[in-house]
Parts: sequence; C-alpha cells; structure tokens
Amino acid sequence: MECTLQSREFRAVLFDVDGTLVNSIPMIVAGLGDAFEHFTGNRPDDAFITSLIGTPLTAQMMLYGMDSSTSTTLESRVRYTMDRYVAHADKIIALEPAERAFRAVVEAGIPCGLVTSRNRDELTWILGEFPQFQVAQVTVSASEVMHPKPHAEPVLRACDLLGVEAADVCFIGDAIHDVESAHAAGAFSVAVAYGAMSESALAESKPNELLLTPSDLESWVEQTILKKEPCYSTIQNVSSP
Repeated sequence: MECTLQSREFRAVLFDVDGTLVNSIPMIVAGLGDAFEHFTGNRPDDAFITSLIGTPLTAQMMLYGMDSSTSTTLESRVRYTMDRYVAHADKIIALEPAERAFRAVVEAGIPCGLVTSRNRDELTWILGEFPQFQVAQVTVSASEVMHPKPHAEPVLRACDLLGVEAADVCFIGDAIHDVESAHAAGAFSVAVAYGAMSESALAESKPNELLLTPSDLESWVEQTILKKEPCYSTIQNVSSP
C-alpha cells in the first residue's frame, strides 16, 4: 500500500489515556459493572459498559437507572465506582508500543499533554499507577472544563496551557469523542482502533489518520513527528486536515 502520510510539523502532541496509552477497558467494564449492579440491582452487559467509555464518570453515574436512585448521592456513586476500579487494578496494563511513542515525543523535546474524560481524582490515580506518564507537561481532566469531550474545550485548554495554537497540534485518542473534540478545536486528529471503538466506527468520524495497532502508533510517531522511518501499510489516511 502506498504511503499517504502527510508531511506535518506539530508544535505539540496531546494523548488520550484510556484505550490509547493504557488498556483499561477490562478494569472499567468490571468496575462500572460492579457499581451499576450495586446501586440498581442489575448488571448491564459488557457491550453497554464499553459504549460508555470516554464519557465522564459523573455522566455515567446518571445512566442505567442511576438517575432514579434517591438513596445515594452522585458523589457516593462516583466514590464507590472509583473504589471498584482500584479493586480491579490488576486488569489495567500499559500498552508498551504506545508508551514508547509517548516517551519518544517527550525525549524529542516536543511539548505533550494528556487530555482525558476522567475526573481529576481518577487521573491522579492512573498516573500513580503509571508514573511514566507523569512527565506530560500538562494534564486536562473533566474536572478542569465546563464542557468535556467531544466539545473543543479540553483540547483548547491543553493548547492554551502549552502556549500553542490548536492548528499546530495533533490529538491522539481511541474514541469518536476524541476525534470530534480535535476537529471542534481545529487540531489534527489521530484515531487508534485498538481501544474501545471499532475501526469502522472511528472511520465514520473521519479522523485525519486512523491507526490500527499500538505498534502502528509508535511507527506513526517515528515517521510523521520524528521523521525517522517509512510508513507501515496498516496506517490509513482517512481525511485531510
């Protein structure tokens, strides 16, 4: 397959966390399932829970009958769910090629940030579990914005903190919300299809690049950002910026 990667100079790189740098899907499915079952008496199937990934926890805690609960507060539901995440912490792992891609950006001196739909407490916990990602210059969680992804605000806030224009930034994430947030902000979107969303669903959101595996992400960073190697055939150019 002919390489279709575009020559771009990015002044900063933003990464989503869950499903992009770490495989947290089994932990989220288990923890959210525990919470829904605990508070509603019913446990949704894994496909339903997976479809919620990328939505802030406070919003998740108003779904599947949670909004009709009068015996618990939103804060208590969030805290219980986070406790269940901790209980299932053995189910979360760093994606090594994606981690190497992140580290390569940092070591090249390119400013980078983490932009997530997790709240600040959740992100702090994740970074405690994976301190290698603490070197990101900025972190933006759902707690720091009025409008989380897919709104432009999280990306724009990260850009403001880094002192760069969104048009000079690429945002890498595994969810349609990530692509839509990047597009709304005017940033270059890179979708990875090894997280919560299928390749076909991500393609429909029209990211600027669609990568199929963590190794493809590592290769894309080397080729496009660090200008090192020829491209892999599994990297797909989906649309122009």
